[in-house]
Amino acid sequence: MDFFEAKRFAKACLGVGFGALIVGFVAFEVLPMKVMVVIEVGAVALLIASAVIILKYCRCPLCGERLFRKALSVKRCPYCGKSLNEEEVRKELARRRQKAAEKARAASEKARAEKLAREKLRRGEED
Repeated sequence: MDFFEAKRFAKACLGVGFGALIVGFVAFEVLPMKVMVVIEVGAVALLIASAVIILKYCRCPLCGERLFRKALSVKRCPYCGKSLNEEEVRKELARRRQKAAEKARAASEKARAEKLAREKLRRGEED
């Protein structure tokens, strides 16, 4: 689960959880006690789930630092200062992946060239 999925899921859990709490309190006199208990326990479970999601998955996708405060509404990372706009972050991550792939490709080609040079040197010594 990435930062943006976690943010959406946590917001949904919070919304449904608080909505269920409100329904439970408003309908306290009307609903049977068993139904009330189920609604309230479910609401608390959703609120706890949103807290767990925020603690576990709400990290800056660029620097990896945890975003505890205002994790669901933050626009910029307070640690690296980068924008947390989903489109911009995805472009930056794609650019980083491409750069890493190019670096790995260059390292692989260098290692291959060194191996060929060693083999040529070894063949030259054998002759």
